[in-house]
Amino acid sequence: MLSANLLRALTYAAGAAYLIFTQNHSLILGANIILYLATATALGGFALMMIPNIQTSLRNLLVPSMVGFAIALFGVTVWFGGVGTDSRTLWLEQVLIGIFIGAIALTELVQSFIDLDEDVLELRISAGIGIIAALVFTFVPMDIINTLGFLSAYLALSAVQRAIWMASAGKKTA
Repeated sequence: MLSANLLRALTYAAGAAYLIFTQNHSLILGANIILYLATATALGGFALMMIPNIQTSLRNLLVPSMVGFAIALFGVTVWFGGVGTDSRTLWLEQVLIGIFIGAIALTELVQSFIDLDEDVLELRISAGIGIIAALVFTFVPMDIINTLGFLSAYLALSAVQRAIWMASAGKKTA
């Protein structure tokens, strides 16, 4: 779990920093951030699965990696064909963010009930943050500024929570 948390904390921190410090808040930036998050999660998770002695649960790496790969593949095929500026494109972007965040959150929630050797409370905290964010992105109507603002807030909050989780004394598995 430590490896997956490190991967997600670094990925989320980089995404949050870019969103916070960039002046461009457009649908294209949102599409690029989704592609970055999905690709980094997929490739990082697949790379971690190739390490022979890693003790992270395969479920914790495989499901988010497959969801990230599917979203990245979908994003490349749809968005590189031309990102529109209409409300349907914004809605699609919000739903994809919600699916990406929700899939990771549900994976961690299920793992907190199945693998009691892991940090159960931290998994549930992370899953709770993710489920709330996924619900916001899926059901709350927002414009692009609010969408990217909430995304950067979620990424920053999740990265900090994961960093504190990794730094705290407790059960740790590679």
